[in-house]
Amino acid sequence: MKVGSYGNQSVQSGDVGAAKKSERTQETGKTAETKKAQESEASSGAAKSNISAKAREFSKAKEVAASTPDVREEKVAELRRRIESGSYSVDANAIADRMVNEHLKTGGA
Repeated sequence: MKVGSYGNQSVQSGDVGAAKKSERTQETGKTAETKKAQESEASSGAAKSNISAKAREFSKAKEVAASTPDVREEKVAELRRRIESGSYSVDANAIADRMVNEHLKTGGA
């Protein structure tokens, strides 16, 4: 028994439910694909902005490092003066403590 036409096709009474179910499945699949695409775009946009922010930070740090002299002449001159005058003293225990702490902090690397 024919009930009516569905789209351009004639549909039997038992086929109406199956046709509607198939149509809903296709729409759901499209919706899921659309959501995935939107989520992917959103996350890649966020990743790009995070990378760009980090890149700017690294660029700024690199500029600061490049403008800083390798040798702090004032500090070297002060230490040289103190050594020559005999007022420079080394605390061996403090140095040993720092060495052990650094070793423990880096895991012996």
